Amino acid sequence: MTRRSRFGWGVVLAVVLGVLACSKGEKGAESPDRVLARVGKEKITEADMREAIDAMPKHEQAQYQTVMGRKRLLDMLVDRLLLVAAAEDKGMDQTPDVTSRMEEMRRSLLTAAYRDYMVEQLPKPTEEDLKAYYDGHHEEFTVLPRVNASWIKCATKAKAEAARQRVVGKGEHFGTVAREVSIDECSKKDNGLLGYFNPAGYVRCIGNRPEFSQRVFELEAEDVSEVFPWDNGWAIVKVHEKTTERQEPFSKARDRIAARLRPQLSDSLLQAELQLLRQRIGVEMLVDAAAELADKSAEDLMKMATEGSSPIDKIEIYKVLLQKYPHHERADEAQFMIGFVLSEELHDYDTARKEYQKVLDNYPDSDVRDSVLYMMQNMGRNEAPEFQEAQPAPQTGR
Repeated sequence: MTRRSRFGWGVVLAVVLGVLACSKGEKGAESPDRVLARVGKEKITEADMREAIDAMPKHEQAQYQTVMGRKRLLDMLVDRLLLVAAAEDKGMDQTPDVTSRMEEMRRSLLTAAYRDYMVEQLPKPTEEDLKAYYDGHHEEFTVLPRVNASWIKCATKAKAEAARQRVVGKGEHFGTVAREVSIDECSKKDNGLLGYFNPAGYVRCIGNRPEFSQRVFELEAEDVSEVFPWDNGWAIVKVHEKTTERQEPFSKARDRIAARLRPQLSDSLLQAELQLLRQRIGVEMLVDAAAELADKSAEDLMKMATEGSSPIDKIEIYKVLLQKYPHHERADEAQFMIGFVLSEELHDYDTARKEYQKVLDNYPDSDVRDSVLYMMQNMGRNEAPEFQEAQPAPQTGR
């Protein structure tokens, strides 16, 4: 077994051991071929160390940048090779379970690699595209005003005025007074700190209370409010910092816009590529689902589709029903259900609209026409259809 394949099998064990966390690249000019450790006949090089680091989450990078951190990581790589060697000595790499799982992993990696390749072929957004998005979405890059504030809440107006006098008149630290006299258990241990909030946002220890935020935003930085009534008590607020509404500069928003406009592999493009691959490589389908459903009645198919758990399967069965029994009394219902599954379960509204339209075109006298029109007008609104139940006729007196 090659060294590369041995490291590949080590990845499987490393997942169990939780040792694949690391940062991207090492600082310095170490040679990638520098040998850091030997395990039997195997070597662990600087390149192996960097490869392991590349696989780690970003938030764990820092702990492996120090001398001792690199030592811990090297110990983990050594342990991994030891377990790989022990597994190979036992012939575990040849067991059906392991070989099938390794083959599945290989296929998954290749599938992901080819998808990435397809994405790389897609046109990238230009600088003009990024700037156009920024100019057309000013509200998205508007930074709301915010304050950083603290408060003191007291049971009576007199106590709140006394607290304000200590802060404003005597110059005592607001946090000290808050810890001593505030009755708000949520904030008093933190010097009365409410933290940052904007005019319409959530306020720590207060909640979503626009009237509170409005009062605070009338103050400027370092201001202490007058005493005011609040929730069966009296309070004062101090603003530590205040910023006004501003526009985030394009230079700061650029990378976020680029990530948003990054090319995506659409389903239609993937299906087109798969169709080309079928023609080039050759595919022989030995299972014909339609043939297996050939002896099913329209009612059988309707029941199978209705009780199915997979939206895709439901649609395919409805299509078989329509192909076999285009004039059946429930054909219009089957066509309606194709649109319904697309819109309500798959949220593919464009395709659903086309399928709904087929009901109107092919079944002009259908009883489901009103339902079709309702769905075409309301799909995507996240509102459940309201059906008014028939009311019993009023009883007349004798």
